[in-house]
Amino acid sequence: MSSKTFLNIRNTHLTYVQSIDWDLVIIGSGAIGLGSAIEAASRGLKVVVLDKGDIGNGTSSRSTKLFHGGVRYLKSFQFKFLFKSLKEKRILINLSPGLIRQINFHLPVNSFLKAFYYLLGISF
Repeated sequence: MSSKTFLNIRNTHLTYVQSIDWDLVIIGSGAIGLGSAIEAASRGLKVVVLDKGDIGNGTSSRSTKLFHGGVRYLKSFQFKFLFKSLKEKRILINLSPGLIRQINFHLPVNSFLKAFYYLLGISF
């Protein structure tokens, strides 16, 4: 695509975006941005998503987007952060039932202590 064609397409899109009275503007088209846009649009809001790159660019390489709780805090015995993370997870689940869903998965462990470790970090 030539730079002139690209600029024409860009200007057309900018003119369109500026012509609408949007209810919500979301910056970033990663998993969270697009999930938020879908949730807002399903509630009748007029939503525009703006991103500097392609839709979903880099999403999988940067984050799992899992609300797992605080397993990483267990390793360094940071229980304050663990319980804060679990509390925030519960709040997000209650506030955004349309965005968050539980998925089950198996974690291979070779001892009761490891099983307890992961149970503590993900289940509350």
